[in-house]
Amino acid sequence: MTNPNASPAVWVGGTLNVAVKGIIGGTSVDLASFLTSRISASFNPLGGYSFTFEDNHGSSSERKLSISLRTLLDPSISGYLEYVVTERGAQPYDYEVTSRSSVAVTQLNPSLYRYSLDNFQLSGKARHGDETRELTGGGWFLVRELTYPL
Repeated sequence: MTNPNASPAVWVGGTLNVAVKGIIGGTSVDLASFLTSRISASFNPLGGYSFTFEDNHGSSSERKLSISLRTLLDPSISGYLEYVVTERGAQPYDYEVTSRSSVAVTQLNPSLYRYSLDNFQLSGKARHGDETRELTGGGWFLVRELTYPL
């Protein structure tokens, strides 16, 4: 018997390994790479889910790579941002994503999906400056839809 008071829920787990290069002030530099299993999930107001792989080594080096799942079988890399330190504290420094890699999807059962980001490449240009970022790497994550009793 189903619970009429149950709420939709999602469980997510996985890992992502990212190498970051960039152009800062006209100079090409290799930036700190990161390996993360820290993933936050939220319901997308337009439908589906939004996931963010996060790396936080401190206020000025926090980075987030976002993936949108409007439908579970059609993922897309939706954004990248870093944080900069200002006199008002850490502020987001957003990048316009200019190229995207595909994300392979495998439906393991009716409520469990595996997403593979093998050899992904992402290019971005800062929305408020001339800096660019090139991200490469790979990883995977699992998503399980479930219901949570109220």
